[in-house]
Amino acid sequence: MQKLSLSAVISRSLTALKDNFAAFFMISTLMKVITLLLMMAFGFYDLMQSGMMSPADLIEGPGGMFGSYTLIMLATIAPSILALGILTPGTVAYLQGNPTTIGDCVKQGMQKSVPLILLGLIIGFGVSLGMMLLIIPGLIVFSLWFVAGPVLMVERTGIMNALTRSIALTNGARGIIIALVALIFFASLAVSSITLFLVASFGIIGSVILTALDGIFLAFGCIVCVVVYMDLRKAT
Repeated sequence: MQKLSLSAVISRSLTALKDNFAAFFMISTLMKVITLLLMMAFGFYDLMQSGMMSPADLIEGPGGMFGSYTLIMLATIAPSILALGILTPGTVAYLQGNPTTIGDCVKQGMQKSVPLILLGLIIGFGVSLGMMLLIIPGLIVFSLWFVAGPVLMVERTGIMNALTRSIALTNGARGIIIALVALIFFASLAVSSITLFLVASFGIIGSVILTALDGIFLAFGCIVCVVVYMDLRKAT
């Protein structure tokens, strides 16, 4: 029996996003704002020009290229994995037809904030290392650990157990996971590129629009991750 259906995961995720849009959008956009603020604080992003520093500038950043890369990873991954941690209990409750509040979701996510961030950094560095080895190994690593975040939140396990459990759950479904991630990535890239072209001259307003759009895609990605986890867990 096939563990995952690409169309079913996308359909259920879109429905979950639609039915919980206000709360999920607020959380994910807030996390994207935190990412933006951290990137600005670290000197990697120019709000007025909506642009990243050049690779040459990154080399001259704190700690050289490695130090700059580590700070960028922290600024981008920590808020995103926290968004996943907060949206996981809300998505699980929705899928199971149980009531919950955004306050409960925030509380549960923040209680796991440290292990979540550490988990996110491990996955981020693992995927990045794999990407350096002709991309495919990075995709494989990402598919192996795709549901580690929901595992950590729902099953209340440790970091290493979450990674191990994710490997077990995704067995037999990694091809669909990679296809799903690729579909979301290219869709978000296309939409973001078109939006950037349209608002490039808007300055701060353009940055606000792009951040809100990023928030929507972050919320959708988090929901997809949880839906995949729930389907894989049910199939085992």
